[in-house]
Amino acid sequence: MCQKWAIACGALLLICNATNAASPYDDLAFALKQQQIIQSLRAHCHINNHISDEKIRNLFLSDKNNHPPILLAAKAFDKKDKPGYSHAIASVRCPEIK
Repeated sequence: MCQKWAIACGALLLICNATNAASPYDDLAFALKQQQIIQSLRAHCHINNHISDEKIRNLFLSDKNNHPPILLAAKAFDKKDKPGYSHAIASVRCPEIK
């Protein structure tokens, strides 16, 4: 009885550790995707490097017209669909940046 309980606890710990181990990878993958999209938006809209990533993120996400193409770009990035990604970025409207 104790042996079965110990095996069950061990298996539960392995599952928890595997779940926790995937979390930092997911966070890193999200951050890298976000950084790539921001770099692409900088290039597409000719945004100077002195403008912070945070300001760029806020400017583009505050414009509801840009939500669909940015979401499409993110999906295309996940699928490694370079033409789809490029098309989505090209359809983003460049806001006035001060």
